[in-house]
Amino acid sequence: MPTTELPWTGVDKAVLHIVWNRAVSGKPSQDVATTKLALEDLANVIDHWDGAVLNAAMGTVEASFNSFMSSMAAYFHSSHSLAQYRWYKLSTPYAVSGDPMRVNIQATPIPGTATSSLPPQCAVNLTLETDQRKHWGRMCLPLTASTLLATDGRLTTGVVDAVATAAKSFLDACKAAQLQPVVYSRIDGSTRTVRRIRCDDTVDIIRRRRYEGVPYRKLLTLA
Repeated sequence: MPTTELPWTGVDKAVLHIVWNRAVSGKPSQDVATTKLALEDLANVIDHWDGAVLNAAMGTVEASFNSFMSSMAAYFHSSHSLAQYRWYKLSTPYAVSGDPMRVNIQATPIPGTATSSLPPQCAVNLTLETDQRKHWGRMCLPLTASTLLATDGRLTTGVVDAVATAAKSFLDACKAAQLQPVVYSRIDGSTRTVRRIRCDDTVDIIRRRRYEGVPYRKLLTLA
């Protein structure tokens, strides 16, 4: 399916939703995995919709995340594939965004290549650091390859370094496209510039990503 854009006007901030399909052999149909990133337009690169030309800045961000995930293919399981991007207007103060401004369904989803997986609710978090600690954000990536871990159950230092370095390249590419990564506060309607990216060696849990359905269960009656 080609990229589609719906008319918009006067947009100076947007939220990018990134979607992975999950298809696990022998398991019931699974919900998608998602993460999101807020971006502030620094130079009117997404200010107005042009029905004749797809938005170049949005396309640059999507291509950069494709490159990020391609470099991470060995870190996520083959059941996961990067499938689509969905852009929504971010209003300040907060208001319901409504329909997406842009939807890019990947003609060729980017699959993971790992053959052994941690539980699907495991995630590698990217911490988005602003100048104020209480206003830091995060992106939760479905990197679930069992090979990410050292013998003590933490991410290896090599994995941490690789994820952080690739994430920095992606966020730098967003800035170069004049879309500044920001953290948004619904409480006061403010945005704060992301200054640093951090990846820790501790696996996080995203409970809603656990497997849907129970294809096998054993019940025993006590004596």
